[in-house]
Amino acid sequence: MSNKKTTYGKGLTLRVMLVILYSGVFLMPAVIFSTLTSGVSVGGSVSFVVAFLAIELAALMGSSLSKQEVFILWSCSGVAATDVIFLSLLQNLYFRSISSVTWQFKSLDTSLPLPLAIPDWFAPPPNSPVLLLRTFLHQDWLLPIAVTLTGWILSGKVIDLALGFLFFKIYSDEEKLPFPMQEVTAQMILTLPEEKSSKKSMLTITALIAFVYNILLYAIPFVTSFSIVPIPIPWMDFSNAFESFLPGATFGIATDLLTFASGFISPLNVVVSMFIGSFSFFFIGNYFATRLGLFAWTPGMNLSMLYQRSILYVWAYPNIGLAIAAALIPIITRPKYLVGAFKSLSRFSSLSSEKGELSLLTVFLLYLGSSIIIILIVMMLTGFPLYIAIPFILGWSFISSMISTRSVAVSGFQVTVPYVREALILASGYNHVDIWFAPMGSSGGAAWWASWFKLSDLLETNYKDIIKGQIFASIVAIVFSFIYVSLFWSISPIPSPLYPAVDIYWPVNILMSGLWITGAISTVNAVQTIIGTTLVATAVSLLTEFLKIPFSLIGFLIGTSSPIPTSVTAILGAIFGVALRRFKGENWYRENKSVIGAGLFLGSSLAITIGVASAMILKGGWSLPY
Repeated sequence: MSNKKTTYGKGLTLRVMLVILYSGVFLMPAVIFSTLTSGVSVGGSVSFVVAFLAIELAALMGSSLSKQEVFILWSCSGVAATDVIFLSLLQNLYFRSISSVTWQFKSLDTSLPLPLAIPDWFAPPPNSPVLLLRTFLHQDWLLPIAVTLTGWILSGKVIDLALGFLFFKIYSDEEKLPFPMQEVTAQMILTLPEEKSSKKSMLTITALIAFVYNILLYAIPFVTSFSIVPIPIPWMDFSNAFESFLPGATFGIATDLLTFASGFISPLNVVVSMFIGSFSFFFIGNYFATRLGLFAWTPGMNLSMLYQRSILYVWAYPNIGLAIAAALIPIITRPKYLVGAFKSLSRFSSLSSEKGELSLLTVFLLYLGSSIIIILIVMMLTGFPLYIAIPFILGWSFISSMISTRSVAVSGFQVTVPYVREALILASGYNHVDIWFAPMGSSGGAAWWASWFKLSDLLETNYKDIIKGQIFASIVAIVFSFIYVSLFWSISPIPSPLYPAVDIYWPVNILMSGLWITGAISTVNAVQTIIGTTLVATAVSLLTEFLKIPFSLIGFLIGTSSPIPTSVTAILGAIFGVALRRFKGENWYRENKSVIGAGLFLGSSLAITIGVASAMILKGGWSLPY
């Protein structure tokens, strides 16, 4: 047995900070451009590309980056380039004062058109000069910016940090869940700097395959403004093939290679449970829901529309019940892990100090202090009942973070249960518009923090370096999102022919929100449905565990919360993994699956980034004055 002591090294160095700054300065414009022109988010590709470029640049200069440095720049560069908070503010302005869709809805309490009822602390009013000036440097923006940034920092950063660390301790240190995608990322970070090895060759081959595929999938459509689409994005939709005998049923295959890779990497029982959940809800369940008239169906409806309508009118409340059951089951069946995590945090040892761990008191103060401030903000901005706001802000942020983190720890997929906040507001009976726009809700970022802490362990990096790196990256993101969103907005109005995706995708969000705000979504039997689903799901999960049936409730929930093509492609990835295991042997598969996954992620990221950069260069001339 080895007595070698693990040393947790420093990763946040000056050169890493320069790379993070580079991401904000040079890559954020590509992220914004892609969002405004195609509606496609390329955020996930940024981190891999930056890590690859930094490693190669260091090698050209006769130097090398430590694994700790590569990890910090990988995890923080994506935040610096993709946390475009001022684009969210602009989307709020579009919601209230630009889109004609919003005027179709009326406030329940005043019967005023929605744009006239939305509070000024959410976005400037329809008669604001900012619409003509196209600038954030105006007094009408003071309150919206203050409220949005405060909510983003407290909910999206501080609370997520505290809960992410707590659930990391539970799921990694105590329960020892696999965190499969973090194993893949760690393998990439360790393999890329190698000069020659069998793993480096495997990484290169799989990256090349992924690169070619994603040039066809993403780069060509980006460059040609989607006039040429060799492979459908984001999925191949076969729903219409079933509508003559199974109306309402959805079926398709996601074309994103990263979904395939996730299915290949994740535990088989999780992916199978995920497919069962998605197929039972969106294929079989949708058919029966259509027959019962639970949501409107017309021939020719595509998969996206069927998914959105079925979630809104049929599956929102059952999914909330499933989520609650998924949170309860680990506490019921394995309470020792929760107790063990709290005991571990309360015993702050010399090793804890060396690793940069947060104490139990620090976690508690960050979580409770930030939650109290958010509750006070909600009190100041709205008249929403405190007896509902307090348990929701404190309780649901805890439960949703537990669910999303566990889903990542088990499968690599992050589950986000939709419409919990909306259902709670409707069920409360509070009919003033203000609460719908208050910064009250969980961002789901705890799973990201838990992932970063897991990688810190795998790559022997001090935890405080990832925390400080994320703080620095967030500051970079705030500063440059202000600069670049202002720049894009000054070049041309948003929306405009230069930014066509805005009028394609943003009205869909308005339509969804408007249906909830105006009470068009029924809450009849909502509580009974949630409680009933929770009890049934809990009973089934306990029974399958007792009978040793490898059913995963969290996998089932991932399937019921995402479109069926995601689960279909994931199960195809799992089948490929089973075939590879049988063909090459269990040992080869165990040693190489993370390398293969890393290559697929790296090649995909490079192709997406090149495609966006090429499109940006080719289309950039449209806005020039000559």
